[in-house]
Parts: sequence; structure tokens; C-alpha cells
Amino acid sequence: FKISKESSHPITTQYDYSERQYKKLHYHQQIQITYIKKGSGVLFYGNTTVQFSENTLFVIGENISHVFISE
Repeated sequence: FKISKESSHPITTQYDYSERQYKKLHYHQQIQITYIKKGSGVLFYGNTTVQFSENTLFVIGENISHVFISE
């Protein structure tokens, strides 16, 4: 999928307050910085799986397949 952003802004922010997350493996051309404020689960990132919990920060490179699955 494509992440919408204004061409005049190099950085786009998105706040997700739902207990549900986008649960489809995907990738995009943008670098993604994700901060987990609350909750826990597993991040599938390329060929790796990583447990996450509150106060965790991830930087996901461009064109790397990933999905966050919360518990």
C-alpha cells in the first residue's frame, strides 16, 4: 500500500489509538519509526521475529516486510 503524505513535508506522523493494528504483512518505500506506548506482542520483520512491549521503539527500513501482532 502507499502511505499518503504531502509532498512539501518530508515526515508524516500517524497516531493509532486502537487496540487493533493493521494485521497484514506489508512493506513500503518509506522508513517507519514506531513507538509502542502501551501493549505487547510480536513484530515480524523480514526474516526475524521480535517481542515488543510498552516503551519500545522500532526503526523499520524501506521495503522491509513487517507486521505488528498484538497480544
